[in-house]
Amino acid sequence: MSNIEYIDRPLNHWFILQVLRKRRGWEWRALLIDVDPDDFVSHRGCPYKSRWLDLGWHKSRAAAWAAAEEMRRKL
Repeated sequence: MSNIEYIDRPLNHWFILQVLRKRRGWEWRALLIDVDPDDFVSHRGCPYKSRWLDLGWHKSRAAAWAAAEEMRRKL
């Protein structure tokens, strides 16, 4: 696996793997990968790229996930 980079907007043709809270508070990040999540397990031995996307402040994981999807939809 390569080093993870941080970005401020989603990349085209990348997929949201997970939405995670930063260390404390309500600030969230999404982990994006360049492999379809359905195929992710079969690519375990293959190199793939990943990036962290800052999502800002949200009160719940569901709200943060919705914000990530909305950002991705606007591409």
